[in-house]
Amino acid sequence: MNEQLPLDPLDARLRTVAPGFAYPPTPDMAGAVGRRLAAARPQRARVRLRLAGVVLALVLAVLATLFLVPEARAWVQNIFHIGSVEIVRVTPAPTPPVPATPGPTAIPPTAVPTWAPDLAGETTLANAQATASIPIRLPTYPPGLGPPDRVFVQDIGGPAVILVWLVPGHPDQPRLSLHALTAGMIARKMVDPSTTIQETTVNGQYAVWVSGPHMLQYRSARQDDQLRPEQLVPGNTLIWTQGTITYRLETSATITEAVKIAESVR
Repeated sequence: MNEQLPLDPLDARLRTVAPGFAYPPTPDMAGAVGRRLAAARPQRARVRLRLAGVVLALVLAVLATLFLVPEARAWVQNIFHIGSVEIVRVTPAPTPPVPATPGPTAIPPTAVPTWAPDLAGETTLANAQATASIPIRLPTYPPGLGPPDRVFVQDIGGPAVILVWLVPGHPDQPRLSLHALTAGMIARKMVDPSTTIQETTVNGQYAVWVSGPHMLQYRSARQDDQLRPEQLVPGNTLIWTQGTITYRLETSATITEAVKIAESVR
């Protein structure tokens, strides 16, 4: 049995007067915190912008320093890469004196090699289409071009196909050559300062137009470098990629005609 104890006089008086007092308003703590966070965001954004500016300035300073160093500037300007082809601009060394005893003479990068009828791996178009491990696509332009007159299938650190069209009535004069290179190899194209390198497109894809003499040096993990005079058609070379295949079109035609030929390859 609970017994109700009498209230203290002070407690009783507080209970009587308390309803007459207004309860103070509760402070908006969540709103105050939100406003402080919102005010801090622009400051954080300004800090990030300043850091980005510092990083950009450092990058520009490094690039500027590189371009002040002749070796670095030459490296940036002289190396160009598209697909399996690496273009390097070289300055020919002075011609050494002729030795008293004749010996093998290296072909300088500026030499323009002629048609090489003994190019390795010659076969027929039908056999190449049946046995080559890469697709053999042919141009349909210009009209009446027809199939290639000479076909070569090679393994230069990876499968490669070379198609050659000859000048009608002149079996020793190549008119057009199309090289198909796979991604497993690298063809280093060495050009001299007189050679022009121009950017263009083939079927909307990036391409490079090289006008002037050059030499090729094939590189791979499976064999040593090979320096070969494979500019079969003196004049110009259009380089582009289609999937994993890199194409080199050698022609004496203009860049406009060369692009039309490249875009007709099917």
